[in-house]
Amino acid sequence: MDNIISLKYTKNVDYFIVILLPYIEDFLKDYPKIIINFYSQSPELCGILSLMFGDRVNTHKIQIIHYITNPNVYELDIFIKKYYDVSNIKRISRPLNLSEHNAKYKLNNIICMFPKFDINDAKNSMNMSDLNNFVENNKLVKDHIYFIGDPRERVNTHFGNDVIDFIDIVDVLRNCNIFITTKSYWYHIALICNCRNIILYTRDPNIISHYTNKIDDHKNTDEIKDAIIKFNPFNCNIVVTSNLCDGEVIEFIRKQISKK
Repeated sequence: MDNIISLKYTKNVDYFIVILLPYIEDFLKDYPKIIINFYSQSPELCGILSLMFGDRVNTHKIQIIHYITNPNVYELDIFIKKYYDVSNIKRISRPLNLSEHNAKYKLNNIICMFPKFDINDAKNSMNMSDLNNFVENNKLVKDHIYFIGDPRERVNTHFGNDVIDFIDIVDVLRNCNIFITTKSYWYHIALICNCRNIILYTRDPNIISHYTNKIDDHKNTDEIKDAIIKFNPFNCNIVVTSNLCDGEVIEFIRKQISKK
């Protein structure tokens, strides 16, 4: 095997985090002399690998992944499956962390949000009315709300603080009191950041049933899909709701904020 392996990834972020990331960790341990060149359109995936593995993985964020036609650049999913049986679901050994351990956003009463807005996914989207009602009902100081991710993917707000740089987002997720998100890749990123308290907002009855019922009793023949739904490697506190102004949700927020 060459000392430098070139890999590209073209699939979903949740599959990458839940299924492949633990095996990338194993591969780098099993082959300590290997360096990976990684190509992706996702700056978040590039950021995850850089923080997790440092100079063992050289990341390259590219505009259009399908332009890479070099036969020596392998599809990550196919490559990993040559060495490991990914149906044996594993978990990463440690959460995503900043090497300098210098928390820029370690402040009091921080609420982090990703209010995704997608007209093609209304059940897992948040609109401005939802957001305004939430802020009003919780009597939150707007300056203490941090909105993460690409503004083009979420509700266009005119208050709070925008956090776009990936390193800063990891900092916020690790130090916020609560992260409120719709079903999105930021939800899975928050879980590997060991974000302690997450409110998952959705109007999708299938997702709600998975979290509100005993998931172990839910029969799902697709083990990969089931693992993605149940993913919670560091036992974060997760509250699932279709109503951010529900009394139990508001009480949960108040308790978590009062702890810091």
